[in-house]
Amino acid sequence: MRTVDTQARKKDILLETIKQYMQSAVPVSSESIKEKYNLPLSSASIRNVLSELEDEGFLVQPHTSAGRIPTDKAYRYFLESLMQRESLDEEQKQEISSPLHFENISDLESILEKASDVLADLTHYTSIV
Repeated sequence: MRTVDTQARKKDILLETIKQYMQSAVPVSSESIKEKYNLPLSSASIRNVLSELEDEGFLVQPHTSAGRIPTDKAYRYFLESLMQRESLDEEQKQEISSPLHFENISDLESILEKASDVLADLTHYTSIV
């Protein structure tokens, strides 16, 4: 007898729905998920999962015959699934904190400017503080 991990199935369908909606900006149907991602499920099974995700607040259906649209809760989940939080080691902590030690900390503008510089140097991205 084969067991099915329904939570993993839900997660996969939610992530695929979000990805497809982000690409097309059109409500996502069960049939389009089945076709595009070649899931080994029937459209009816996918609809059931989409309905469960809607009940849990991850998706909305604009009207009865439409597909589903991700909610803010779904996007937060999507981003959290992409991000792997890691702790900084002592060297990284020192690299961040050492340039931020100031003799005169009363100058807030200088502190914020320096913090922005440190962030930009560490991430190699434009930063705004």
